[in-house]
Amino acid sequence: MRKLSADWIITLAHEPLKNGVVIIDDDGKVINLLQSPVGLNDVEHFDGILCPGFINAHCHLELSHLKGKLPEKTGLVNFIQNVQKFRSADIQEIISSIERAENEMRENGIVGVGDISNSENTFLQKKKQNLHYHTFVEVFGFNPASAEKLLSNSIELASKAPQEATVVPHAPYSVSEKLFRQIADLEQSIVSIHNQETAEEGKFYKNKTGDFLKLYEGFGLDISFFNAKGKNSIQSYLPWMGKGRKLLVHNTCSSEEDLNFAEDNSDNYWCLCPNANIYIENQLPDIPLFIQKKLKLVVGTDSLASNHQLSILAEMMTIAAAFSDIDLETMLVWACKNGADFFGWNDFGTIEKGKKPGLNLLQHVRETSGHFYISEKTTIKKIA
Repeated sequence: MRKLSADWIITLAHEPLKNGVVIIDDDGKVINLLQSPVGLNDVEHFDGILCPGFINAHCHLELSHLKGKLPEKTGLVNFIQNVQKFRSADIQEIISSIERAENEMRENGIVGVGDISNSENTFLQKKKQNLHYHTFVEVFGFNPASAEKLLSNSIELASKAPQEATVVPHAPYSVSEKLFRQIADLEQSIVSIHNQETAEEGKFYKNKTGDFLKLYEGFGLDISFFNAKGKNSIQSYLPWMGKGRKLLVHNTCSSEEDLNFAEDNSDNYWCLCPNANIYIENQLPDIPLFIQKKLKLVVGTDSLASNHQLSILAEMMTIAAAFSDIDLETMLVWACKNGADFFGWNDFGTIEKGKKPGLNLLQHVRETSGHFYISEKTTIKKIA
């Protein structure tokens, strides 16, 4: 048993506790929360803020061997081409990179991960259960003729995944309407999709123009069957995705009209991966608009192919640098509570009696007028 106190404890279930105490058992389960350490012995006191463990809502762990190999700020189409060019590697290098990347996430206070898989490469590491994973087995297939076979292969792969898994469409530009609808027919509780990561996606869906035409040509794909929809991608594909909770990832170019359409038609969680957005497109989503719309936001790291680290704090620091009026507690709701809510991980997300949320210590956080703000000096340490 440990008795942990800090200058502040942000539980995300109650008001922050000043000099409060969280008591945990040897497995990290919260036994009690107290307002004060008065009268207690053997209390560990930390300078800073204790908060729940982080949820990395979107990661590609299997691409960890691509760290530092892909050029930055080339745009999504060039990025996809580079991933295909450099993706192959010795299997031992891939496995070792996956293990190192998981260790990095653990050190950075991440307790749960929504991880994209196109192969079994991460499954051996996931079996160790060092972190809690939901595996999204991603389907690619823009030609409707191949829909049944591709879906069957992905269902088989998902059946081999440790912990929980669902089959999901990769992106609007890589999945046919037929395949979208067949995935929806699986009636899964949660799915994810890469949404509006680049303006080129909108050009393609609206007018069948833009850089994606180059991509298909380079891959030798005949897309004569595809007809422009005259509207943005999300307004086209969302009705094809069924009724499950949806994790919409990136949203770099989502407009207010797109947000309104999506919220009127679906139960959505909107995933921010700011460092990957900068790495690939050198652009951030309109996060203040998302806040204004009261969207359910979560945070992801994307992959080491598109990021320099797997750290939710680093993602929050990038948001804070661009939008300085967004306070820490708001971002912790995204990074902890909302992520746990989306995945249905009841042990995580908030510091409450009976839960096993993990505990992180944030230091060098600025306090102004009763609110906390991340700075470029903010650090994280995993405590439990």
